[in-house]
Amino acid sequence: MSSQTASTLAFDSRLFAVFKPFSDGIRRHPRLFTLASLLGLSSPWLRNNYREFKALGPGGLPYNVCGWLIALAFKPFGRETTSTDEYDRDLNKASWISEEERERFPERRGSRPNSGFHVVPARQFNKIPKQEMMKRLDALVDRLLKENSHLVVAGRSPNERLHNGVLIHPDIPTPHGPAKASKREILHIHPSDHSLHVVLAPQDCKLVIERNWGERHKLSGAKILGLPKEYIWIYAPRDEEELEVVEKILTASIGFMTGSGNVKH
Repeated sequence: MSSQTASTLAFDSRLFAVFKPFSDGIRRHPRLFTLASLLGLSSPWLRNNYREFKALGPGGLPYNVCGWLIALAFKPFGRETTSTDEYDRDLNKASWISEEERERFPERRGSRPNSGFHVVPARQFNKIPKQEMMKRLDALVDRLLKENSHLVVAGRSPNERLHNGVLIHPDIPTPHGPAKASKREILHIHPSDHSLHVVLAPQDCKLVIERNWGERHKLSGAKILGLPKEYIWIYAPRDEEELEVVEKILTASIGFMTGSGNVKH
């Protein structure tokens, strides 16, 4: 069994542990579950919360009432997402963004996007780019895959599960703990809003968060899913200038996750 298969199975077992009480209850009492769902959704707050969950689009969890209940079960495990103290404490001080680029790294304009109530899936409710910019981001990731085919491959995201991601090439050994915890996934795009999840070196996480280009996934560093603290949610680029910054972030992610200092971009 490959290490990626084993880690994916471990993720599935953690998700199954959360989902099992709901699935067992549904099988034993299907009519009761239907009635409880109808009564629950008659509550204005629960009804609005369910609509908000559905508005996030498919991703990771079942795209139905069961997935919504799992998302609610995850809520108590959510963490704050914008502090950087844990990266200051990390002994790994290496950066995959050059010193020159760090000095010129801009601050993202405006406030952070609204991510809503739920901790999963992570999506933007506002500041979503136009379709043309979404296509530009897709093309950028395709180009990075092609130009770095010795380092990375495309494949089904073991974390997002429903969409493709960029993974460490099978010929490259898993270089460190964050790569193992992320199941060797480097990054993926969320098709609905074109925000991304990437895994970055701790000091690059700090830079990206402090300059408002992203934040931690709300379950990053929480034990329930095993996502590493280096698992960062990057906001969707809205224009050419922001796309250039996101390209630097993605290049740094590939470098960190493959141990390569010569990522082509």
